[in-house]
Amino acid sequence: MLKAIISQIKETLEENGVKNVYTAFDNIPLSRKPADIFTVVSVGALESRNPVFSQYSIYVPFTADAEISIIASQNTSMTELYDYFEKYILPLAGKLASHKSMLKNLAVKYDSNISRFVMKISFSASGMVTMERSGL
Repeated sequence: MLKAIISQIKETLEENGVKNVYTAFDNIPLSRKPADIFTVVSVGALESRNPVFSQYSIYVPFTADAEISIIASQNTSMTELYDYFEKYILPLAGKLASHKSMLKNLAVKYDSNISRFVMKISFSASGMVTMERSGL
């Protein structure tokens, strides 16, 4: 379910013009990622409720803290990073999960391990994941 939520957010970002989107599970080293701005999607917390079963599907309601990290290039200022957020990420805030999502937290820090600014955006998201029933 975690991978499905992250994939859905990644897909939404890409469909709306965000380039260089990765997931927290991609296992691609920083050295092989673009030198310019790129985005990483993850989930900080996940809560699911009782599933609903139908003949062919399972529906699982969820609430999650979806996290999007925008990693700046080494030459990108905090102002440029915020402009990128405002242009590409903020307009999608309401449609990053199945049903609804809203901006919860935003923080910018300099990550000395990678020598880049990182903007971490947290969204409270809720929706429903649909899975196919197997073994029928």
